[in-house]
Amino acid sequence: MLNSSLRRWLLWISASLLGLCLLVVLFIAVAGWNWLRGPIERSVLEKTGRVLQIGGDITVSYAWPQPVIHVGMVTFANPHWTVEPQMISAQAVDVAIDLPQLLWRRIVFSQVHLRRPQVFLEQRDGRKNWLLDLEQTDEDARIRIDRLTLDDGRLGYDDAPQGTSIRANLSSTSILTSQEAGVRFTAQGRFKNQPLKARGSGGSVLGLRDEQMPYPLQVDLSIGASTVKASGTITSLLKFSAVDMDLALHGESLAQLYAVLGIALPETRAYKTAGQLIRSGNHWRYERFTGRFGASDLTGMFGVDTSGKRPLIQADLQSQSLDLADLGVMIGARPAAPADAKAPVTPAGQRAPVASPAGRVLPNMKFNTDRWNSVDAQVL
Repeated sequence: MLNSSLRRWLLWISASLLGLCLLVVLFIAVAGWNWLRGPIERSVLEKTGRVLQIGGDITVSYAWPQPVIHVGMVTFANPHWTVEPQMISAQAVDVAIDLPQLLWRRIVFSQVHLRRPQVFLEQRDGRKNWLLDLEQTDEDARIRIDRLTLDDGRLGYDDAPQGTSIRANLSSTSILTSQEAGVRFTAQGRFKNQPLKARGSGGSVLGLRDEQMPYPLQVDLSIGASTVKASGTITSLLKFSAVDMDLALHGESLAQLYAVLGIALPETRAYKTAGQLIRSGNHWRYERFTGRFGASDLTGMFGVDTSGKRPLIQADLQSQSLDLADLGVMIGARPAAPADAKAPVTPAGQRAPVASPAGRVLPNMKFNTDRWNSVDAQVL
């Protein structure tokens, strides 16, 4: 008797659930997914305080465990303190949602594709516009995006306290033979108060958090008076968890890189180097590099360990032809000038090295000790 009643209850519950599912499917078949537009916009406004507008249709491509939602004409507003009114605007957005993660109340977009996007990121006074809490300060208040693709678009990044404002244009490259289409980009602006220009190309899929797939990248970059040419791969574009790139750079003095790297390097004459940049964990290594500093040559390895309280430089350097005049620059020397000549000002705003007084070896110049605590060094 009990078993018969239990079976009837189970059949009734199953029939009810099946009927409910059929009603949902019928409703969606008749009304489509656009009825979700209002609830989604209201929920986003309530949680973030910022307006999400969906101007196009909403459709869903069913696939387990990552269905893809297609949304047309999307804009998402910036908070009031930013320069640009919109954080994101796109002709269309395709989003693959990780359903198993959603069951654990974690929103994970395994894949996002933006069509003709304009994206502007900004941070100021501890607030970051890509954080989605009301105050834009909670590092956990963000949507995780694993991989990103985009068509032609514009990206911007502003950090006024750091003197950084960059605008980049991106365009999709055509498919050549069997190779996958990629992205070309140009960028200009300022980075840490240094003028910046860049151009380059990369793969089609940006592995933002992908720890397995290295992202191919080629870039020609100028920052201040320094220029960089790099070609290779970066794994996880948000963390740079691994880097393997051929790197060539040249400039007027290594000391000018302090504004970019925050690491004190010695004054040098004009330099030019080429080598391989490797990152593994907290260790950066510029390996098998060759270069010239003034009239001197230099080869070897230059590494930086960032795991400690401050960066530790470890270098193993060799020279076949060393001009002692090039060493003098490191302690402030330069060729003698007329007594009434004023020392010129470097592009970094510092007074250039001065000539040694008559009868002395070292120049009349104070050491810039305020940078000494930025780094430790072991140089052989």
